[in-house]
Amino acid sequence: MKRQGFSDKQISDRLKREGLTDYQPASIGSRYKRIQQKITNVNDELLDEELSDWHDGEVRRSIMLQLYVLTKIRITIFYRHTAKQTRE
Repeated sequence: MKRQGFSDKQISDRLKREGLTDYQPASIGSRYKRIQQKITNVNDELLDEELSDWHDGEVRRSIMLQLYVLTKIRITIFYRHTAKQTRE
């Protein structure tokens, strides 16, 4: 949503409306930056492993790795939300 130009408030409201974690709008931007930084770090690690040229297979692997990281983050958020609801 952030890449599509939604504001932090809009993202926060939508997450809340969909029953997900209730983030403060001010924290959305910093979370987005941390996710982007993680993706950059993963790409840097791939390049450090002497993958100096990007070929189709390497691009696909990088994309898959990025999707894995983002999926892991979503799962973590989901389980935190579920645990929070269980405690309530």
